[in-house]
Amino acid sequence: MDYSGKVTWHKEVEVKVEAEEAQLLAQFGLQAIYPNPFNPVLNIRYGVSENGPTTLTVYNLRGEVVESLLNAYKLKGTYTHTWQPLNLSSGVCVVHLHSGGRTVQRKIMFVK
Repeated sequence: MDYSGKVTWHKEVEVKVEAEEAQLLAQFGLQAIYPNPFNPVLNIRYGVSENGPTTLTVYNLRGEVVESLLNAYKLKGTYTHTWQPLNLSSGVCVVHLHSGGRTVQRKIMFVK
C-alpha cells in the first residue's frame, strides 16, 4: 500500500534463515554460576548436549548431599536454575551436573 492508499500485490517472497551449527548445539557443562561467592541466591546456568536424565546436585566438601536441585529428563539445550539454600552454613560446596554419562563439577562459596 502506498501513501495514496493504492494497493499493489507482488509475488510471494521466500525467506530462508540459517544459523551457525555452534548456535544450535548446546554444550554440556556448567556454563555460569553467579554470583560466586553468593548470598542469598545462586544462579546456575548449564548446558545439556543430548536428551536424557539430568541431575544437578550440591555437595559439601565431605561428599554429603546438601540439596538435590534437579532430577529430571531434559531436552538438549541451555537452562538456568536459581537456588536459594535454606539452613546452609557459610562455606564451600560443589555443584555437580550429570547428564548423558558425563559429569562436571564446580566449587561455590556461600557467605552468611
